[in-house]
Amino acid sequence: MGSSFYLLNPDELVLRVRVQPGAKQPRIERSNGELYVRLRAKPVEGAANTALIALLATMTGVPKSRITILRGDTARRKLLRVSTPAPEDALAKLERSLAPLNATDTDLRLNPRASVIPSVRGIRGQGARFPSPRSG
Repeated sequence: MGSSFYLLNPDELVLRVRVQPGAKQPRIERSNGELYVRLRAKPVEGAANTALIALLATMTGVPKSRITILRGDTARRKLLRVSTPAPEDALAKLERSLAPLNATDTDLRLNPRASVIPSVRGIRGQGARFPSPRSG
């Protein structure tokens, strides 16, 4: 796969994903040659895997039944197969969904229904102090 997060085959798209289940805020970003996905779902009884597959189905436009986990069912690092007759189209849709992640000055929502918000660095500022919600 090299440094890319995907491998394009004639009838499938293979994705390298790192998942952080139980995150406070859901996010998706590119990091070190893989997709880094933060999900609110807990890793209990496959809930995080189900949420991941639903998210990728929405972003690629492929039915959930066509996405399978090849490796890493219980691990944070996963290899997923998106089976489709047109993997280039699925990849293009995924890339368009990730395009707002390249914006560094705005807080854009990728998919409001899935509550996926891109990571934007520097929103709170470096070294800024915020009052505790209990103080006052």
